[in-house]
Amino acid sequence: FRRVLFRSLVSAVEACKEAGIPVGTPGAEVNIEKFSPNDVDVRIVGGNYGPAYNLGKYIGEVLGGEGNVVIVYGIPGIGVADDRDAGVNDGLAEYSGISVLDDQPGNWDPEISYNVVSDFLTKYDKIDAVFGGFDGGALAAYQAAEAVGRESEMKFFGFDGAVDAFESIAKNELQATVDMNSYNLGYLLARDLHRAVTYSKFQMTYLEVNYEIVTRDNLLEYAPEYADMYVE
Repeated sequence: FRRVLFRSLVSAVEACKEAGIPVGTPGAEVNIEKFSPNDVDVRIVGGNYGPAYNLGKYIGEVLGGEGNVVIVYGIPGIGVADDRDAGVNDGLAEYSGISVLDDQPGNWDPEISYNVVSDFLTKYDKIDAVFGGFDGGALAAYQAAEAVGRESEMKFFGFDGAVDAFESIAKNELQATVDMNSYNLGYLLARDLHRAVTYSKFQMTYLEVNYEIVTRDNLLEYAPEYADMYVE
């Protein structure tokens, strides 16, 4: 699957460049060295390793520096997934009392993630936290634990800042997610692609937008529209 995805990305970039059509990516790793000289013109990213590292440290803080953690992430070999996985592991490693019991791909698929976490729940008697490398995986993890009556035993953490994740944090299901500021990703991508089309002297651009770890503590300050569903 990864090779097919890579080839199709390369082919798409090459075809657009040959036709003189500017190419941009929001939050994806298309313009990496192996694509040169068929690189994209605009890359807007939110970062992955750094936010995941800081989230890993936050998970350790919530757990009081000790406990058992399991991880379900994206597609192995894809930069976004690998960076998030490495980042959260390194953040958790800051706490000598934290053990990562298992770390498996969920392929950006909630159904697969649900099954992966169901296996974790069968395999491990004590799990204190679950990290989903994307919000769909984190929500699926909560559902898998809820299905066997174990959701209250552990904390759940996601990544992406999806609306469903914010709602779940308000309901005291998920504990936190990383908001990658998707609106800005899209806005900046559209803006700079327009510049690429308009200005003959346009140069390739790389911009990184800010992120926020949204938690139970700062949700209502960050997104006050969830006040009506917030569960104390």
